[in-house]
Amino acid sequence: MGIVASGDGSLYYEVHGSGQPVVLLRGLGRTVKHWLGYEHQLAKNARVITIELRGMGLSDQRYRWRDDLFANADDVIKVLDHLRIEKAHIAGISLGGMVTLATGLKFADRVQSMVVMNTSIAGQGTLRLSPKGVMVLSQIMRFRDERFHAALVDVLVSPSCDPEHKSELAKAYAQIAEMHGFGAVTVIKQLLGAGRFLVKKRLKNLAIPTLVVYGSDDQFVPNINSKKLAKLLPTAEVFEIAGAGHEITADKPDELTAAITGWVGKNSIT
Repeated sequence: MGIVASGDGSLYYEVHGSGQPVVLLRGLGRTVKHWLGYEHQLAKNARVITIELRGMGLSDQRYRWRDDLFANADDVIKVLDHLRIEKAHIAGISLGGMVTLATGLKFADRVQSMVVMNTSIAGQGTLRLSPKGVMVLSQIMRFRDERFHAALVDVLVSPSCDPEHKSELAKAYAQIAEMHGFGAVTVIKQLLGAGRFLVKKRLKNLAIPTLVVYGSDDQFVPNINSKKLAKLLPTAEVFEIAGAGHEITADKPDELTAAITGWVGKNSIT
């Protein structure tokens, strides 16, 4: 774990394992703690760098109202520079997937390959959040209420997820919020940044190898977004994980690890 100075604050990151460097980026309102150990599973096959997006958890670099997702891309490069990593694979889920794309667009020479999971972009004419997801997010200021985390888990995982597993996830999310805060105002700023992420035309020229992953049972971001996104990227391959919801790491971690590990191996320079 470490801290990198950034602007008027700092960015928190963790490094696990060895091998090909893979940056893991969480989504809306999430901290590195929300990987809930998944980073250790992936780190059996790679050098995994998890980065706390600005304004979240232990990263006290402010997310300003004018910031966009390219500001988050700047943060990714700051951490890579600090670790003296010239080029890395970038993998992000949901909002983290948008930051992955932003990093590829702004710093193509620093990105070996990308894995974009359950992600959407603005301007595609699709519903980016499900009605159920919008309803849960509308209650975001009640993040200290256990019922909020239970409702959040319910929309993030597959409908077939075991009720006991859902309960465990809700408790874990509540504990993280209690210990590290939830950053509700930052989430609103992130949503605004996501709304301004109009990169449809630019993606057609993004030649970085990209794996677009989506869960067949995503109840939060309709997977039509992933399918349309893949068509915009000239080198994209699409991979569906059957039975996974939005939180793929909670539903199908082994399948996701196999997909990422295989993609990294296929697109690494030895």
